[in-house]
Amino acid sequence: MANLTDVLTRVDAPKERKDNTNSNDRKKSESAKHIRVGDEYFKNIERPGKDGNFYQLLVPRSRQTVKDDTGSFFTEINKFEGFCNVPSHLDYKQEIGGHYNQYNKITHEPQKGNFENISTLLKHLFNAHYEFILDYFQLLYLEPTRRLPILLLESKERNTGKSTFGNLIRYIFQENAIKIGNSELSSDFNAIWAPKLLVVVDEASLNNDLIMEMIKRFSTETGKITINEKGRKQYQIEYFGKHIFISNQEGKALNIGKGENRFAVFKVPTLQTSGLNDDPDIETKIKEEIPAFLYFLKNRELKYKQEASRMYFPFEAYKTDQLELYYRNSVSGVSKAVLDLLNYGFEIFSERQVLNFSAAELLNELIQTKRVKASTTSIQLKNAVENELGVKLNKKGRYKYFSPFKYDMEAIKDNYLGDSGSPNTFYSFDRDKFSILE
Repeated sequence: MANLTDVLTRVDAPKERKDNTNSNDRKKSESAKHIRVGDEYFKNIERPGKDGNFYQLLVPRSRQTVKDDTGSFFTEINKFEGFCNVPSHLDYKQEIGGHYNQYNKITHEPQKGNFENISTLLKHLFNAHYEFILDYFQLLYLEPTRRLPILLLESKERNTGKSTFGNLIRYIFQENAIKIGNSELSSDFNAIWAPKLLVVVDEASLNNDLIMEMIKRFSTETGKITINEKGRKQYQIEYFGKHIFISNQEGKALNIGKGENRFAVFKVPTLQTSGLNDDPDIETKIKEEIPAFLYFLKNRELKYKQEASRMYFPFEAYKTDQLELYYRNSVSGVSKAVLDLLNYGFEIFSERQVLNFSAAELLNELIQTKRVKASTTSIQLKNAVENELGVKLNKKGRYKYFSPFKYDMEAIKDNYLGDSGSPNTFYSFDRDKFSILE
């Protein structure tokens, strides 16, 4: 008859072997998370973000730490000569020429189907520019290295769908898209976002000229950029990233100068304005439609063809009144005063398509209506009108002069002032260009 010690030994033995098996499985799993690149070891981890999502990162690990974590499976760790960053969604490869591809494979499998909710969202956000945004997504999916405009979606209203758009970007491109704030973009350490295909900046408000110049330069970058990462030496990667800004500050979220054509700016209406309901399940629905949307993009013909410029699209494909608003807001105080006067002038002289002023008349109008200081000079006015607003003096001739100042003073509403009198040089301002202001 077996004694109590023998029974305990037999009972405990299987449990001990099971623990060893579990330990081996764990260490084997750990080895699969590690790689060696050159002489350095790295581990793929998932780091939680402030938005509640997890982001995949490749972080350095010491050789001894890796040995401790992987045990006898240490020698099974995959080895690479170096890093590369090669985007592809249809023919993805993790290893390219002995190098580790830092770009991540997306898991969606295109499948024919319905994507009504995605389509409705995009039509609501981009309205007349719906075909542009379809081309934008199609190029992101099929030709991710193309240079594309910087997107800015803005509205001071709530319930517009702006944030849902930012999330759609991340749902489609997964680990290759990241949502960050202004502080992350302004940080000296860019390793968290610079290797990504898409960088979504939420609640954007950037008035830092150096950061804006960096973004503009990156938008047309065709070579390598330097990556700064805490605890690692600087290194370079091929850059192909695109920036998308989402803001509640209309007309002032970014410093966009007059004539700048690298930005596609869209003012987003409320859902109610578009006749849509605020659907609490919209993000679940658009996630389910992604395979159908990608199938559509894969088989769709692009509306716009490649232009002979640094951007894929012709400027007319994404030029909007909202971008014009930035142009107007980027000019000097004198230019803004001229625009304000013109906007008022076109309002009171509603039958006029063109307003004409000599330089002296225009300066007098601005001073008399207290839109500029009395010390404002003709040189300042000339710089504002000709260099900033792009309007040149006409040759000497007769013209119709309508004075907003005298209209206010004397309430004369029809055909005010008539002919200018003696011939003079003068500026002509067209309603279609100068009657819309913030």
